[in-house]
Amino acid sequence: MKVYSQLSSRRSQHLYFEALQRQQIENDPHFNIVSKTLNKKWITPILYELVHLSAMSLASVETDFAIDSSGFRCSTFGNYCEEKYGSKRKRNWLKVHICTGVNTNIVADVIVTDEHSADSPQLKKLVKHISKNFTINEISADMAYSSKNNLRLIDNFGGKPFIPFKKNATGNRGGALWRKIFHYFQLYKDEFLEHYHKRSNVESTFSAIKKKFGESVKSKNRIAQENELLCKIIAYNITVLIHEMIQLNGTTELLSFNGLQREEVLISALIRSIRTEELDVPTTQLVLGTLASHLGRISSELEQICKTYPRELHAKYSQQILEKYSFRLICLKQKLVLLLT
Repeated sequence: MKVYSQLSSRRSQHLYFEALQRQQIENDPHFNIVSKTLNKKWITPILYELVHLSAMSLASVETDFAIDSSGFRCSTFGNYCEEKYGSKRKRNWLKVHICTGVNTNIVADVIVTDEHSADSPQLKKLVKHISKNFTINEISADMAYSSKNNLRLIDNFGGKPFIPFKKNATGNRGGALWRKIFHYFQLYKDEFLEHYHKRSNVESTFSAIKKKFGESVKSKNRIAQENELLCKIIAYNITVLIHEMIQLNGTTELLSFNGLQREEVLISALIRSIRTEELDVPTTQLVLGTLASHLGRISSELEQICKTYPRELHAKYSQQILEKYSFRLICLKQKLVLLLT
């Protein structure tokens, strides 16, 4: 509540009292308890985990991501230059690297570093973290992240990298993947930039965080500053979730539709049974016929959902989810045809 309101410790005390009256908390904490808690190093991994948990709810609608970094001003100053050279003192900064979904602008992962840290090495950590909770289709980032290792990493996780090449880059080095993407970038630049434009969503995310929760941190020491920044990200994710709850109201049927997992398992089991001759031919034909009818009903269900929800559900959600399940349905039907023959 203190970070969300951007109030000082004393001025935010009335928020705790109001929460106590609404029975949202059991005790009215001391006004300084939040500042003391933010100074604890053990709270940092908990806050990182809360960022991940707050984003997981939108895993079904987020497959394309954008990565970038931005600075947040600290309330402390660096006195080294002032003392040594007599120059004007400079304010310290912290750098926040985020990976945000381009559909909802939810922050899927975040890394807080010092102001002089490079951007490119952070992509590896961000992509590895989001791969645990999300399906990666596309990753967009600016040319500061352009390297053969980053392109290979994204490709290894099943994603398509849309990172523009630097002016001095050539297609002669970097391996087959580097050459493939480089020539695609040179020959189909308009198509490439259409995907790359999704990166603007991460700029919008930083803008929203700074406008709503401030572009500076009030804490004095490094640990508290990082924890305060993580609290800003969590507070922002909560506002995104509230917005999406309203946006997606009444569309839980589409978002929760997952009627193909059992069918995939069943077809895989049938393939194993046929190969090992565990089932006789009549039984196999009967099961396959029933499964074909079942897949036909699922196909009709998808078409019905598509007709029912376009006005209520934003087009980017319906199109993305329906394409996902339609593709899986086509793959299952192809396997079924092979089994029947």
